[in-house]
Amino acid sequence: MPLEFAAEIFVRFLFELIFYTFGYATGWLLIPALSFGYYEVEPLSPPKRGKKRLRAQGAGHPRQLTADTAAVIGILFWAVAVVLGFAL
Repeated sequence: MPLEFAAEIFVRFLFELIFYTFGYATGWLLIPALSFGYYEVEPLSPPKRGKKRLRAQGAGHPRQLTADTAAVIGILFWAVAVVLGFAL
């Protein structure tokens, strides 16, 4: 039982490390490039802002996608790349 628990923690850590390292980094590069700057990705740890610095985004600011969304898009990109690599 304790061995299964330790293995589960290790596998989850490994999955999240791969998911956020490759997925987020790929999404962070792809999303602004493919959307021509219309979308950007928020940082993994958003900066702490004071109440005075909060303001609404105007028309000139790009829309932000969450870090999790960027990671999913990055993983999907790699999955499609692997499938196409094996198909060709």
